Amino acid sequence: MKNDWLIGDDGTDASDPDASAICHVADVVDLDPSVAETASLPCGYAARRTSKEEPWVIEEWYYEEEV
Repeated sequence: MKNDWLIGDDGTDASDPDASAICHVADVVDLDPSVAETASLPCGYAARRTSKEEPWVIEEWYYEEEV
């Protein structure tokens, strides 16, 4: 997949069929406005943090099958 946004919590089992939903990123920003800080993230990078209080850590990211 190219130019995709994946938003997760690192605590939910992604293989659980009830663990994901399709929504507009604006809905996510409504829940947590700090997500908007990642809007200019270049393709191929991920923003992570351990809590809402922590700053975003930006790092290069690949799909597992590309490594």
